[in-house]
Amino acid sequence: MPAALHTTHTDLTGAEAVNAKPAAKPAKRGRDYSKQSKAMKMAWASYRKWEADWIKDFNEPVGRFVRAQFNMYLRNAYQTMRIAAMGTVTITREEAQFIGSDCLMKMQEAA
Repeated sequence: MPAALHTTHTDLTGAEAVNAKPAAKPAKRGRDYSKQSKAMKMAWASYRKWEADWIKDFNEPVGRFVRAQFNMYLRNAYQTMRIAAMGTVTITREEAQFIGSDCLMKMQEAA
């Protein structure tokens, strides 16, 4: 057998050690947290305003952090952002009159 084709056990283990290095992974794109950051800023601002109003109304501090109150302000912040993302809704005069007439007819039927 020619020497060029003859491989030994040590040659194979050395080759495995060289190939065992992890391949370079492509860089991950960073996640955009701007929506979450904006919602948290809005929620904290609302919560702090509520605390200030509480102190002004009852002349005593809130005491502990009120999680339910903060959760409400966080939900409101996300809802406000969703509404702002949808944009303005325009209603024509005819649509407004139709909506109003429908409500008027229901009120007249109920009376």
